[in-house]
Amino acid sequence: MNIPVVFLLVVLGCSQAEGVSKCELRDLVLTELQNLQDGGLSLDPKVVTTRIVCHAEKSSNFNTSAVTTQGSDGGSSSNRKKRNTMEDMLEIMESEGMRTTTVQPKKTVKATQKWTFYGIFQLGNLLVCTDEVSTDPEICNYNCNTLIDDDITNDIRCLTDIIRKLLKDGFNQGSRFMEMIRLIYDSECDGFVYSDYFQECQ
Repeated sequence: MNIPVVFLLVVLGCSQAEGVSKCELRDLVLTELQNLQDGGLSLDPKVVTTRIVCHAEKSSNFNTSAVTTQGSDGGSSSNRKKRNTMEDMLEIMESEGMRTTTVQPKKTVKATQKWTFYGIFQLGNLLVCTDEVSTDPEICNYNCNTLIDDDITNDIRCLTDIIRKLLKDGFNQGSRFMEMIRLIYDSECDGFVYSDYFQECQ
């Protein structure tokens, strides 16, 4: 194989990974969260935006076409670090200005089905979208392929639906819903401050 052909294959391979910038994602997410706040839900849009954009960076590196699967040990192919416990999440959410209707989180049962995570936010098929495994998602109800294109409108809308449901109904949710919240509230994103995390966006 000659060098021009190799170069062409490399270019084509790289072009398949679509993404958005950290600053662009910040602006889009912040706008949606401000709308939730204006709708009467208790949250600090800047703090929660920092959490969500950090989650996108750690889980997909802002790649809108990312697809990963959860292994049989419950770990994801993205090799995420130790997750927060439900009690940790409740404490963190309260410190970030989010108020839910449930004081204590329910114990959840580990899902027996394998998850596939789609898109920039790595939203799980068993909760939010339909594919060959998931045919009856609990929320959003998109085709999973719509979460891996370069239009992240559906991704953001679905994520804000998850947050809205959490703020309205608290931790009294099914195990699939709470597993998705655990992923969003990964310990890798604890302690980030809006002004520092988005310093390059000023």
